Amino acid sequence: MPRVIVLTPAAVEKKTALVTAIVTGAESVRFMEVDVHEVDVHATSRDHAVGRQMDVDGLLDYDAVVVTSGGADVDNSVVELLRSAERHEPADAFSNIVFAVAGPSDGSLLSLVASLGGIIVSAPRGIADPEARARAVGRRVATVVEWVRHARSHEHGEAHTHSHHHH
Repeated sequence: MPRVIVLTPAAVEKKTALVTAIVTGAESVRFMEVDVHEVDVHATSRDHAVGRQMDVDGLLDYDAVVVTSGGADVDNSVVELLRSAERHEPADAFSNIVFAVAGPSDGSLLSLVASLGGIIVSAPRGIADPEARARAVGRRVATVVEWVRHARSHEHGEAHTHSHHHH
């Protein structure tokens, strides 16, 4: 089953309208599983045991990563997680993972996500309402995940007959 993770800084309420809208948009795509994780660089090992902290290896278990921004002043935990991923994972580790950034980012999160080498998507242009934009980001991420999974199913030279003809 395709999986999306929404990463949100611990300093931002987990169930903000932004996060809820992203989850709603992603779950609107059939069979999509969506998890939300707070990222806190100051989490204790006890917090990690209950799943509060996301480690770098855990990101590779997902088909997509949506990074939410609470603004430059609260994004330090997310920035540190992404920098750790950049330092500790092979250069191609994220090449088939879909990424998006949602929220009042100053652009530094998008630049950092781009440095991981994944597939970056955004909401369609012209959506002014922040919640509608977040829903569109979630839906688009989940849709691109489906496209990537479908394309990758053809990489291994499967000998089955498959038609792309649509009626």
